[in-house]
This record gives sequence, structure tokens and C-alpha cells, in this order.
Amino acid sequence: MSSTADAINFKGEIAGSYKDASAATHSFLRTTNAVFTIFDPPGAIHSRARSINPKGLIAGFYYGADFIYHGYLRAADGTITTFDLPGSVLTEPFAINAGDEITGYYQDGGGTLHGFLRSATSVLTSPTMEAMSSKTFLVPATLSPSRQIRNIRFWGHTMTRTAFPTVF
Repeated sequence: MSSTADAINFKGEIAGSYKDASAATHSFLRTTNAVFTIFDPPGAIHSRARSINPKGLIAGFYYGADFIYHGYLRAADGTITTFDLPGSVLTEPFAINAGDEITGYYQDGGGTLHGFLRSATSVLTSPTMEAMSSKTFLVPATLSPSRQIRNIRFWGHTMTRTAFPTVF
């Protein structure tokens, strides 16, 4: 058994995952008074909480019984909403900001990786976040309240994008 703390918000709440005795991975929330809540999205075989915002919303991903990685958003009341990009076989959120926007990446059926930005009501992608070549790809890692994407990672390198481009 092991655990990983992936994110902490300004209130001191921690989101992460732990591996149980059967090697299944589950998401968790640790509150400021040291109460642990273990949760999985419906249909999850494995799950991982990646980010938590000041409101206590958690963005993460899970591996489903359909053998596909899906994204999820867990509300502070425990309600879980799952999401996928159209045609994706893998959706992995990395960050959620104070405006409840989620950024991450997804893989389409052809194997190409794309960045995405999910607002509270829809999923949007950006052509500037697309693969740079067959050997590199961009992974948006953090998202500020002003929609600045920071620590964009691509094969061992990091960079900061000062503003998210117009999306379509």
C-alpha cells in the first residue's frame, strides 16, 4: 500500500491517490481537520485526483471498465461529473483553477495528443496546444485564475504560456 498527495489548496485540503492491498488505486481528499474521504467515479477500476481548487473541487482521471481513461470533476458535496473529449481514448486533467476551469491533455483514436481547456459548461481545445512533431507534445500542467497556462511540459522541457489563446 502507498499514497501520493498530488495537490493542496490554500485552505490546506489535499487531493491525491492511494494504492490498496489489491493494487487498485483510489482517489482521496484529506480535509484540514485530517478527515480522509476515499472516492472513485462510477465504473472506475483505478482513479487519481490530480488537482484541487480553493472551493474544494477536484479534477482527476480514472481508468474505467471500458479500458479507457476518463476525466472527472468532483464537487465539494461529493458529486462526480465525468467527461471525455470527442473521439478520445485517454483524457487526463492536470489542473483546476479558482474559476473551475480544467486543463490537461487527451489522446485521440489515432494516437495524437492534444491539450484542452474545460470550462464549467463545455470542453474546448486549442490548435496551439497540438503536437509540435511526432516526437514532442505539450501537456498543460497548471492554470491560473486569469487563464494563464503555466509549466507546459513537453518531453522533459517546461515553458510558460502567458495567456490562453482564443479557443474554438
